[in-house]
Amino acid sequence: MTIWSWIHFISFIIYVLLFSYILGKNYKAYINIIAAALILCFALWSFGFSIMYTNFSTLEVSRVMHKIAGMGWVFLVLYICF
Repeated sequence: MTIWSWIHFISFIIYVLLFSYILGKNYKAYINIIAAALILCFALWSFGFSIMYTNFSTLEVSRVMHKIAGMGWVFLVLYICF
C-alpha cells in the first residue's frame, strides 16, 4: 500500500468513528443527523480512494472504487447545495 492509501484509510476509520460518535450522542437530533450524513459522505470518499490507490488493485477494481468515491463527493455537493 502506498502512503496515500494509508492516509485515506486512516481518515476513513476516523470518519466512521466520528459518525458513530455523533449518532451515539443523540441520534434523534436533526443537527446530529445532518452532521452524520456529511461525515458519511467523507467516509465514502476516503474509502474509495484508499482502495483505489493500493498497488494490488486491478484496473477494474480501481474503476469501481473511483465510482464509489465519486458518489461520496457528489452527495457532498448535493448536501451543500440543498
